[in-house]
Amino acid sequence: MVQKPLRWSTSQNERRLLVPVNIRYQGLKNSYCRLVTMSANLQVAELIQVPPQANFDDCLDVTAVLYFDINGDGIADVVQGVRVKSNRYGTTVVVPVVYLSNATAKSGYCYSEQAARQVQPADLRSIDSAKDALEVGKKRIGIAQFECSQW
Repeated sequence: MVQKPLRWSTSQNERRLLVPVNIRYQGLKNSYCRLVTMSANLQVAELIQVPPQANFDDCLDVTAVLYFDINGDGIADVVQGVRVKSNRYGTTVVVPVVYLSNATAKSGYCYSEQAARQVQPADLRSIDSAKDALEVGKKRIGIAQFECSQW
């Protein structure tokens, strides 16, 4: 099921359609909130890979999707809020997830735990608040750019 608005990564020819999805399997209770990219001709879809700790199998929905350039390459990056069951209480929580454009990745994007840790659920209310949180995070940890997660 497609979640939230779709957006092209750029206006250039190499653009990709960014598609937040909720993947549900028939007969199973598992549900995954992820990001899929589609080629400019909409013929090839690629699921962005995430490490096990970011592959929530109890995702209820995508609560927010913000598209803006985080890494300064002129291509839209993606900050999502995914609503999952709390592992501590009988409620749900929103977990920020960040995908960065990455020319070397097959999908054109990668997951960045380093960036996701800088964003709080309250920062998902606007692009400006998410940008501010990411900038503060870069300064705090002393880096110029966020990196893709390796696992």
